[in-house]
Amino acid sequence: MASPFKFDFVREFRPMRLLAALAAATLSLGACKREILFDEPSSRLLTVYSELTPGMPAWVHATRSTELLGDDEPMPVADAVVRWMGEDGALLATATYQPDSARGAWYATPWAPTAGTTYRLEVEVPADDLLAAARVYVPTPATNVRVDSLFTVEPDPNDWFPLRRSTYEIAFVDDGTPGVFVLRALMHNRTGTVWPPADTNLQVVFSLNSTDPLWETNGGRFSRLGTARLALNEDLIPNGERLVRVEVAYGEFGDLGGFEVVFAVEKWDSDLYKAIVSQEKASGAGSFNPFVQPTTSFTNVAGGIGYAGGKSRVWVRKE
Repeated sequence: MASPFKFDFVREFRPMRLLAALAAATLSLGACKREILFDEPSSRLLTVYSELTPGMPAWVHATRSTELLGDDEPMPVADAVVRWMGEDGALLATATYQPDSARGAWYATPWAPTAGTTYRLEVEVPADDLLAAARVYVPTPATNVRVDSLFTVEPDPNDWFPLRRSTYEIAFVDDGTPGVFVLRALMHNRTGTVWPPADTNLQVVFSLNSTDPLWETNGGRFSRLGTARLALNEDLIPNGERLVRVEVAYGEFGDLGGFEVVFAVEKWDSDLYKAIVSQEKASGAGSFNPFVQPTTSFTNVAGGIGYAGGKSRVWVRKE
């Protein structure tokens, strides 16, 4: 007669084998652990941001970088010497600090850049022996820009958030100079008399999408939702006319009669494009997860961090 207390060696020791495997893994991890010290003092670099647009006054934002685990705000730099120079080193303008600006740390000058030109930016703090510099190229704008409205799908009143979806075809001509095209869609208040539109007369649309594989949408190069931007790398296709079909989704305020969909066809220099995209991805990478893989932000500022880039812009609407 078999004993009712028969011992099943495999079944009884399976959990023990699992525990042994976990213990071995823990020991192996412990053997290669690395301690990262966060309390070591670090120097605060110059942080510089600037975007040049043809015909628009140049601006520069300058602060000191924050500590890795610091909870303080970036420190504005009010004693810097900010110089704009030509590619040959000739001084073009000196920007002055704007103490009354709402966000602080801004330097402005009436000088405006020219499209298709390269400039050098220098931000120097002589008292601290700091100098940050960047090379900025201002792209040439697209030409012969036009937009055609193809059709509109009216919103379903039964949806919890009714959206009107309009399809457009946008065409423009490129001269082949380096850059990345960025297409934006916005709602413009037609009651305003200013054209090109002022920022105060613009509202964001819900989304901007295209089935064209050459144009990357929010889930691709741009990571933040609601940016309503598409990007096209200049190197992807030959020079000449560009043609893209897009769908714009927008809310019920389009029914009021005072709004219209308008587009900004922008051309960014590669440094500005890399900086903005990398910052958007870095800002959304953590999602409050302390174990997320580290991300880095692109910078073209020597002697500091940040970016200085150029872009051109052409506004277009259906006539």
